[in-house]
Amino acid sequence: MLLWSFDTDEWAELAGGSVTATVLLGGVSDDGEALVLAGDEPYLASQTDSTALGTTLPNDLDGVEVVWADAGGAINNAGHAVLPYTQTGGGSGLLMWTGDELLVITDTELKEPVDDIAAIYTGSSPEKDRPGVSGVLNDSDEVVFRVVLSDGTQRIYLGRAD
Repeated sequence: MLLWSFDTDEWAELAGGSVTATVLLGGVSDDGEALVLAGDEPYLASQTDSTALGTTLPNDLDGVEVVWADAGGAINNAGHAVLPYTQTGGGSGLLMWTGDELLVITDTELKEPVDDIAAIYTGSSPEKDRPGVSGVLNDSDEVVFRVVLSDGTQRIYLGRAD
């Protein structure tokens, strides 16, 4: 995955650690950071650095094995991110990277924010995730997502990781 730098007029290959990024999960922030998957793990990556996001899960997910989704993530201009995941046991959810830690936004198994969530949806096109303008996560750290309840009704939520 390549990212153009308007400062240096050069392309740079994005990576997570020493692994080349293969999936773009959200748009590119004003600081040139992108939310990517590299080796099936989530990173905030720039032309010169990367930060691993999935190394320490929230306590609520102790003992849970997650698989990071390859669509539906987002980044904002503060360097915070939303990461969709599925659990190997079948649940799914969204985590928010605050810059220091991952926090649960919604999870079907933890019954957050309501008991009977059947499915969770976010925007799934990174080209539509324009940090600070549109997408799943805005610059006020507000996350927009849709849930389908077990009876088929749907709700749209605006959440914050506090």
